[in-house]
Amino acid sequence: MCINHTSSFFNRISTVHFYLIAIIVGVLSSYFDISLLIKLAQIITDNFMKIFKCVSLPIISLSIIVTVSRFKGDESIKKVGKKTFLYTVNTTVIAASVACVLYYLISPGNLEISAVNTSHHTG
Repeated sequence: MCINHTSSFFNRISTVHFYLIAIIVGVLSSYFDISLLIKLAQIITDNFMKIFKCVSLPIISLSIIVTVSRFKGDESIKKVGKKTFLYTVNTTVIAASVACVLYYLISPGNLEISAVNTSHHTG
């Protein structure tokens, strides 16, 4: 006996197509201001971020513990500690420099705030 392999819609469509459909639906819902889709997207985003936070911290902690446990001797731990410290300081200085340059280029203090709510004038 042979099993009839009927392919459903979900079997024929690839992951790339799902991504493209999701991107198109997201852009259209934002463009046409479809509040139901925007609320649904917000719920999905919030839940994804909560799950990501719950999963990422244990994975990062475990990878650090496994990496440190493989070191043999204090000298290799000191060497990695120095490199980590220098990397952290350098990336922080670079990020602060980029933020400073962008701040001076954009000059948010010079931007004028337009009338946000002019319909409720009291007088």
